[in-house]
Amino acid sequence: CCQNLRFDLDMLRGFPLLEVIDFRENQHLTGNISSLRAFKGTLKSLHISRCLSVRGNFMELADFPHLKELELHDTAVAGDIR
Repeated sequence: CCQNLRFDLDMLRGFPLLEVIDFRENQHLTGNISSLRAFKGTLKSLHISRCLSVRGNFMELADFPHLKELELHDTAVAGDIR
């Protein structure tokens, strides 16, 4: 669904209580995962895959206390978990 929707992660800030974010196979999704810091206190599940224009450092999510599921692949997100 919605694979052709043009969307930037920053647009999610209008929904501050989101617990689940799931974007898969949307070549038009853009943005930096640092935009998701707005959900630090609520986000439980994040799935972004095959969204090549999503960028940032995955360590931006390291201190999310409720994040239990994380799937980031085929994106421009980088980072080191050491």
